[in-house]
Parts: sequence; structure tokens; C-alpha cells
Amino acid sequence: MDKQPRLPFHFLRYSTLAGVVLCCTARGALAAEPDLFALSLEDLLNVKVTVASLIESDDFHAPSHVSVIKADDWQRYGARRTVDALSHLPATQILPIAFGYDAIAIRGYASTASTRGIATSLDGVRLNNFSFGTGQSDTPNINLGVLDRIEMIRGPASAVHGNDAFHGVLALHAFESGQDLSQASAEAGERGFYQTSARYSGQATMPLRLNLALAASGQSDQDRSYEYGAGNSIDKEQRYQSRTASLKFVSEPDADIAWRWGIYADEFDAGDFPTSVATHDSGQETSAYFTRLAVEKKLAGNQTLEASG
Repeated sequence: MDKQPRLPFHFLRYSTLAGVVLCCTARGALAAEPDLFALSLEDLLNVKVTVASLIESDDFHAPSHVSVIKADDWQRYGARRTVDALSHLPATQILPIAFGYDAIAIRGYASTASTRGIATSLDGVRLNNFSFGTGQSDTPNINLGVLDRIEMIRGPASAVHGNDAFHGVLALHAFESGQDLSQASAEAGERGFYQTSARYSGQATMPLRLNLALAASGQSDQDRSYEYGAGNSIDKEQRYQSRTASLKFVSEPDADIAWRWGIYADEFDAGDFPTSVATHDSGQETSAYFTRLAVEKKLAGNQTLEASG
């Protein structure tokens, strides 16, 4: 049997990768996010984060060590999936396990048999399940095309985020714009890889703004050879299809009573990934649909009161 060399999954970009990007911007397009490498030290200390406490603060005053990853960052590293966008962070390791999803290890606290300890959320909706205590099993890949940014705490945060946050917190923030915007992109590469996304933001009806993001990605049969036992080998296809949608209605932020309503859908289908028993076909088909409504009331002294569910 002709064996193909093992290829690293994360951040892999083939030399023949063909990209097609279509982008159209309506009037008043969203201003580009500033490049973090171009900011002064003072400006870096003022980057806003929300995951470290119950109120928004800058990175300098946040009670935990927070990493903020934006679209420019994961595009620079060639990330294909959500976990790819995390692999470059210090003290963070991605461990491929069975069924086509990965475990996130912070400061070495993880194994292929344990994926607990990281509270995962999308726009404040908890994704950890009761069976495995992780968000990776039911939502292995929230497509990057629907995300604005990722915030991650590397270290305990259970005082704010509960017992799932013993090792850290992973907070995903879906697309949202304060200005009219229309974008679409498509990318294709070797071995059946593809990645597409579309975004739209516009005034639905006063005072509501509609934010819509759709994304899909996947790869076909990879036929990668794995060795096990004494001189045995097996080919694994490692195929997957991933689809994510985010729809949000947001009121004017300066209103005395502001509210937002989000509707989310995620589907993931993977097959023939490596597992602890080499000859077994390891894959999964998952779907998640959820919604969140939040109402915020401004109080005296620049304080706010929020109710959500």
C-alpha cells in the first residue's frame, strides 16, 4: 500500500489553494477594525473585553488574562475551523479526539479522555452539554464566517462562569454591525476543501437593526494513512461538512431600554476520523438550534440592569 505522509490539520494551506472573494459594501460600510500590531501600548490597554467579568472593561483592568482574536488574526494564521484560531495562543493545545471534534487543553489540563473544564458560549448562550461537560461535542465547529471575534480566558473563572470554567472560558461573538453592510466570500482548495460565508446588516424597521450571517465549510475524503500496532496501517477519510447561521435583531444602543434577540443554528457532519480503536469508523452528526433574548435598562450613575434568557 502506498502511504501518504501525515499532514498537520491545523493551519494547513496548500500551495495550490485557489481563493475567490466577492465583496460588496452598501452605503456607510463598516469601518475596518484597527490592526492590533499598529496600536500603541496605551491603545492596546484599552481594547474592550466582556468575558472576564459581568461588565465591559479594558484588557488592563480585566480581572483575568484575556486573549481577543479577531478575523484578521485567524485569517493571518490560515485558520479553517474555530479550534484553528486558538492553536497559536500561549499555553493552549488542541488535541484531536474521536468523532471528528477536538479537545482544548489549557496549561496542560486535558487528555483525549477528558474535555471538561472550559465554559463555552456563543453570544452568552452556554454550549456545554450535561453528558461530557464540553461545548465541543455538540457544536464542534461554529464557522468562523459568522463570528466577529473570540475571547478566551486561560485560567480559572468559575466565580463568574460556573463550574464549567475550572480551566478557562471560550466566548464566541457572532457578527453584528452598527452600519449598513453586505459581504460575501468563497474559498476553495485541494482535497475538496471549501469555505463560504455571507453577511448582511441593515435597518429592519425602526428602531431595529437586522444582522444576518451564514457560513459553510468542509472537506471531502482525505485518505490519510495511520499506523497502529506492529506494522499495521489504515487509511482514514477525515471528511466533514459544517454549516452555521446567526440572525440577530438589535435595538438602538442609546435607547433607555435596549434589547436584542438572537436566533442561531449549527450543523456538523463528520466521518471516518481516527479513534482509540484504529479499525473503527469514528464520526458524528450533530445539530444545535437555540435563541436568546436580552433586555437592558439604563440606571443612574452609568449603571445598567440586564435580564436575558
